[in-house]
Amino acid sequence: HGCGPLAGCRPSPATVALVHITLHNLLSMARRRRLVGSVVTEMVDPPTPEKYIARTLTIDEAKTFIDSLREHRHGPMWLFMLGTGCRFGEAAGLTWENVDLATAEARIVQQVSRARANGHISYVIAPVKTDAGRRKVFLPDFVVTALRSQRPGIGAALVFPSMRGGLLQENHVLVAWHRAMKAIGIEVEG
Repeated sequence: HGCGPLAGCRPSPATVALVHITLHNLLSMARRRRLVGSVVTEMVDPPTPEKYIARTLTIDEAKTFIDSLREHRHGPMWLFMLGTGCRFGEAAGLTWENVDLATAEARIVQQVSRARANGHISYVIAPVKTDAGRRKVFLPDFVVTALRSQRPGIGAALVFPSMRGGLLQENHVLVAWHRAMKAIGIEVEG
């Protein structure tokens, strides 16, 4: 069923590079513990992964996006991300206490991250990783308007919660993004 060497498929250079570095680290540790005599991964140069070049929206596409997605469940979040340049995790971790609609600013201090424990993936709120990541962002008028429509009742903490009030999962929002973009005629990759 799957794709593999017997099916005529080859792993991507990024996958091969990841396997190489993982094996190299394990074999290096084994050599330090005198379990192996040499590290064979030192004899092989891993492939260089292709650099990913993001596709950005044109001005016309951004206008279509802003006009078309205001009513979508995730529309306010996508507009926030478009207007501020914030990543998914930063937007998903944003709380109302860090938003000031009167001054049109938001403080980015935490993010939603994936955590793996006992073979399971969970989503947690964690501080942003660097001092540069901890910042204030200006909210353009269209973002302030979108956030006002998003404003919840008293007691809600997250600006962009899941349907059950918890943390959003990036893969679910990404599927919705692709569907929404296709519906308005904007082609996006993978």
